[in-house]
Amino acid sequence: MRSAAFRRIALAILSLGAATALAAAGPATAGRFYNTDYVSMVDVCSSLGLRFGLSADGTVMTVVAGGHRAKLSGRHSEEREMVLDDVRVYLGDPAVARGGHFYVSRLDYLHRLLPLLRPDLIRAPVRRPHIIVIDPGHGGSDPGTQNRRYGLKEKDLTLDVALRLRKLLLAEGWGVAMTRTSDTQLSTNKVTDLELRAIFTGEQRADVFLSIHFDAAPSASVHGSEIFSYIPVGQRSTESWGTGRNDRHTEVQAGNRNDDWNVVLAHSLFRVMPRGMATFDHGERIRDLSVLRNAPCPAVLVEPAYLSNDSEAQRLRDPAFRDRIAATLAAGLRDYAAVIGTFQPAVPSFHAAPPPVLSRPTPPKP
Repeated sequence: MRSAAFRRIALAILSLGAATALAAAGPATAGRFYNTDYVSMVDVCSSLGLRFGLSADGTVMTVVAGGHRAKLSGRHSEEREMVLDDVRVYLGDPAVARGGHFYVSRLDYLHRLLPLLRPDLIRAPVRRPHIIVIDPGHGGSDPGTQNRRYGLKEKDLTLDVALRLRKLLLAEGWGVAMTRTSDTQLSTNKVTDLELRAIFTGEQRADVFLSIHFDAAPSASVHGSEIFSYIPVGQRSTESWGTGRNDRHTEVQAGNRNDDWNVVLAHSLFRVMPRGMATFDHGERIRDLSVLRNAPCPAVLVEPAYLSNDSEAQRLRDPAFRDRIAATLAAGLRDYAAVIGTFQPAVPSFHAAPPPVLSRPTPPKP
């Protein structure tokens, strides 16, 4: 009896190891498009045990994984939009439909589909989140975006929302630290200011870095919400495809250590945001952002609304709307913690939270 039970346990361990190894390597390369290796989505779904269906013309694929439903389109040469859980998630490379077959780039398989659809098969998960660093964008002599019609400055709004979010998280038992708690800068040098935010996050032993901003666009009609995670090596930013500008990311940065969990964090935060705040869905995007480049833990930058849009600026004047933003972010962090909690035990009781406020990190030594 003990021998049979041992064999069953051993087989289970071997199966898990095989699945993890398969996930790490991915299906065999099925084609090369745009100078990039691509894999077959049929192979992906078969190897990961996902249900899928193809449209009659083979250009649209629907994938079902647990409680997630994803739809990908390969109709156009720059089709990078996946709809997952009713929100947009941008791929780093176009999906391709050719001759009745459907393909995604190997990098999108590894850094988008696998983390979002089968997070249990990616590399060892990060620690269950307990310490959150909230980063209110801009500050001091850097006002960020301004809406002059209503006299609003991005630096004031980011701090206001961050303080509201901190209050919610502290009430729930999270450890919270903020990169600033008043109208200050970490450095008058913009590059140093952004570097200090990452250094501060490391000093706090943070599990999550959340940078809050409000967006601007050349056209005042643009409105909505979006979220950014750091760009994986070998891929281009979401914005570059529309302009034809090739900004392919070629060097590994500290922020790339958490590529997979950055994506999980972004989706946990964003999947409820457009619906919860009644804003337009600009999607989950990737970009080489300085404040995320050296992040020592899973990190995202969120833009809940466009300050350059008068209608959204009016909404931002209302404290109730700012409360709504904070509540939506808190709910997303709870969802992220639930995902990580599936794979990790709770943080031990001896793990001390940092002081809830440390507004000015120590500058780096020359």
